[in-house]
Amino acid sequence: MIIARLRSIGKWIVQKQLAEVVVGLFVIVASLFIFPGADLGNLGLQMVGFLVLVVIRLYPGFSVVLPLFASGLWYTGMADHTLLSGVLAYIAIEFAVARGCIIIAVILAIEWLVFGYVVSRDFNPQVEDLPGVLFEFLCFGGAFIIGQLR
Repeated sequence: MIIARLRSIGKWIVQKQLAEVVVGLFVIVASLFIFPGADLGNLGLQMVGFLVLVVIRLYPGFSVVLPLFASGLWYTGMADHTLLSGVLAYIAIEFAVARGCIIIAVILAIEWLVFGYVVSRDFNPQVEDLPGVLFEFLCFGGAFIIGQLR
């Protein structure tokens, strides 16, 4: 009886996307402790990443527009550090795959790569970025696998 109740609570958490939202909030709070000098622009960039988690549940197609706002924050100089927004991108990709929105997940992954290695590098990616790009693909692969298992 207790196990059945715990399973139903677990299913409810997964279906309502509470796990992703809680982890997303934890990532934002953790980034404040890891990078204590974060200003409002950098936190705004993270909030845009967090909004992807929320919007993807309601309007999956609109969620691909939000990373463009993150790029805009960076390009205008309002943000100069990504904090832990990459983790938020991985969570969003995982949830998109879990919802069956594979195309949305692929678009989000491409947008994150463009933001992380083109926009944030002033449109001048370097050869030294290659290990980071490979690591991003590993993280994307992990997010896809976790999303498929959900």
